[in-house]
Amino acid sequence: MLLVIIAIIVVVAILANFFLALIAKFSIDEDENVEQPEKSLSKIEKMVEDSEIGGTTHISKDEYSAYIIDEENKNIKLFYSDGFDSNNNPIYKTFEGSFNDIVEVEVVVDEHSISKTSRGSQIGGMAVGGLLLGGLGAIIGGLSGSRKKVIKIQRMSLKLVVNSYKNPIIRIDFLGGNADKYNYPSKTFKTDSKDYKQAVTEVERWHSVFSVILSNK
Repeated sequence: MLLVIIAIIVVVAILANFFLALIAKFSIDEDENVEQPEKSLSKIEKMVEDSEIGGTTHISKDEYSAYIIDEENKNIKLFYSDGFDSNNNPIYKTFEGSFNDIVEVEVVVDEHSISKTSRGSQIGGMAVGGLLLGGLGAIIGGLSGSRKKVIKIQRMSLKLVVNSYKNPIIRIDFLGGNADKYNYPSKTFKTDSKDYKQAVTEVERWHSVFSVILSNK
């Protein structure tokens, strides 16, 4: 009699495990068939997507700036942050024009010019790609009298001169710039920090792109 009871318990346990596994399989299949919600676009992503001009696009990692380059028609459109609204959302300005409307590009660090390229001239100043190798530190260190390899800076930006009487200078910040632009407390960044290195990567990309644009005739 005891053996019969044990056998019944074993059979019931096997059946229970079978049905549990079956239910789990159906649950997984249903989850796979459910459409996942699409990632909502940020404001600048939507602006880029809705733009009438098409071509090569790039949005900075902080999503405060972006460009669209139409190589075929030699046109460009810029998006850049110029403050925040009452809900702390970035306010974007845009610039749209031809390659010929870009007159000059300059890398500026704490108001010191690091590299400048003008239309019709060769790339001047120091190569932006060398910034992470200590070149920027050497330049700023020389300007400040400091001999330390790791220094602190407050602002790194790209300054564009464009063919516009109304707004001839566009300044795109990749590091800092909040103190005078957004009424934030000023902050310093070490040249061995993640924020600094990310800013250098962005500046290098943007400077290179605009140097190519300026070399086009």
